[in-house]
Amino acid sequence: MPLQTQLSDSLEDVLAALAPLSGAAPGHAGVFNSIAQGASQVVIFGCGHLGRTALSGAIEAGFNVLAFADNNQSSWGKTLEEIPILSPAEAVAKHNESAFFLVAIYNGTAPRAQLRDLGCKRIVPFPAFFWRFPGVFPDVGLERPHRILETPDDIRRGYELLSDTTSRQEFAAQIQWRCTLDYGCLPPPAPSIDTYFPPGLVRLTSNEVFVDCGAFDGDSIRMFLEKTGNSFQHIYAVEPDPRNRAALTSNLSSLLENRSADISILPYGVNSRNETVSFNVTAQSVEAACWMAGGGKDFPEHFEAGLKPHGVREKYYFARGPQQLVNRVVDIGPTLDAKRTAIHACRTMVTNMVKGVNASLAARKLKVPEFSGGDDQAIDEYIKAVFEHRDAETGHAHGLAYAEQFHYIAPDPGLDDYISRHAVPL
Repeated sequence: MPLQTQLSDSLEDVLAALAPLSGAAPGHAGVFNSIAQGASQVVIFGCGHLGRTALSGAIEAGFNVLAFADNNQSSWGKTLEEIPILSPAEAVAKHNESAFFLVAIYNGTAPRAQLRDLGCKRIVPFPAFFWRFPGVFPDVGLERPHRILETPDDIRRGYELLSDTTSRQEFAAQIQWRCTLDYGCLPPPAPSIDTYFPPGLVRLTSNEVFVDCGAFDGDSIRMFLEKTGNSFQHIYAVEPDPRNRAALTSNLSSLLENRSADISILPYGVNSRNETVSFNVTAQSVEAACWMAGGGKDFPEHFEAGLKPHGVREKYYFARGPQQLVNRVVDIGPTLDAKRTAIHACRTMVTNMVKGVNASLAARKLKVPEFSGGDDQAIDEYIKAVFEHRDAETGHAHGLAYAEQFHYIAPDPGLDDYISRHAVPL
């Protein structure tokens, strides 16, 4: 198998070149020190999810965050977490001498080149900052080189699971990049339209029958239609959740007005056998987990990891609609930024929500300019328009800036009253 040998050699070449980085924690943390040159102040390039993550990490690491820089002109002159947002040119002009610039964008190649063209002196890629201060960040999908290289056999096994050239080359390049920050070794990113239908693996024709198992609101169907130019034989959209199904029906009707006979929206879940399963959209599985968490017999691997049984006594169910009793309102003003960051982290889901709105608007010959910019800008505007607007309305009704409504279940008193009346000291 000459091809497999050639690919295997490419991974082995990468691992051999990275061998000096394995073993005891080496000087990879010095990458940041060599770039920052002792600067204690920072400008964060990027106001999206990674930018907010960088902000909390930089503050915890003891740095003074002077400003954000961003290419979104509509944000210039505004603030994020009370920190000014500047154009990249203005940020470099003001802070080049005193600060390092932390590029907090997932694909930071273009921003780093932009900063170099502006004469920026200290440009720190986010992974280099993470290497220096790993303890101040949650899980951001990165690891230090010596930790990655601790298990080379696992890396080889993962590589061998892949059978096509493109995937194996991407795998080897990712290992190299994550250990060296050599961005030049990475293949160019695939277009987002190829996420579910990569042309090297899936060849779509104009006569496809597409079955979407767990169709949500039609996000993957939109990509399918875009790839096929709306040419297909039939679409089966399987979605058990009634709220998702309502959004799915609305979105598909606007996308495919005259082809209702070619679309079947099925109110089912997908399983390995035919049966009726209780499906509770208010999180029946979470309810079951509450009592299971208090037991000492289930999931022994948790106990081996040091966890102890802990029964959940109080429960807050987010009240999504009138079918749920609202008996508690919580002030979320102090934690609104954390909520925004958490929603932003669900990037694929929210991006597809925005695309669904845009597709529906386009079918009506309309558009919302704020939803048509870059992904981060569109996501931010969507979060404001949908989530923050709703929370502001809820808060206004209760004299708060922002609030959420819950169906609250208090601890079950059980025998508490009886015990209080009858128990005696031993």
